[in-house]
Amino acid sequence: MSMTFLSAESDLKRGSFIVLRLSKLGILVHLAFASTIFDTDFTDFRGFSSSLKTQE
Repeated sequence: MSMTFLSAESDLKRGSFIVLRLSKLGILVHLAFASTIFDTDFTDFRGFSSSLKTQE
């Protein structure tokens, strides 16, 4: 029982390490995760990012 928990925990640490290595993907993951936590519409962020691109 504890062995399966330890292996799952190490898998989680390995996964978060991979996400940290891929910083751009990590930022997107954090934004998507935060949007679910704060119950904000993710389409608002897409519209905001597209408006930033048009300003360049």
